[in-house]
Order: sequence, then structure tokens, then C-alpha cells
Amino acid sequence: MNRLRVKLNADLGQFKKGAIIELVVDENGMPMQRFWYRRFKDAKIDNCIEVIEEEKNTGGTIKKSKKNKED
Repeated sequence: MNRLRVKLNADLGQFKKGAIIELVVDENGMPMQRFWYRRFKDAKIDNCIEVIEEEKNTGGTIKKSKKNKED
């Protein structure tokens, strides 16, 4: 099963505004649970939830620059 993280922009039942929730979704990215499926449909109108895009690591390393370098 695939998983998707969403942020709530409104209070939804027991879930409060600002909460980040991980949902189980099908291969098309739609939630398996009826409640969240309907919230996805509602979000097109009222923006009650937003999908959080995960940053993908390209396999490279991140190097920190040294600001206090003396020549």
C-alpha cells in the first residue's frame, strides 16, 4: 500500500487544523477510507486539506559551506 501525507487546513472531526496525517492510498493516489476520499473531493472546493510533497533525495551529499573562512 502506498502512503500519502496531508496537512489539514480546517478542523475535521477529531482532527485539528494544522495536523499532519499519513493516509493509505491506492495506486491512483486516492485514499482507501471513505471519509478521507470525500475530504479529497471537498478539498477541490474548500481547500480543507493539502498534500505534502516529500523531498526526494537524489543520492548526492549535502555539503555545508564555511562562512568564517579566513584566507
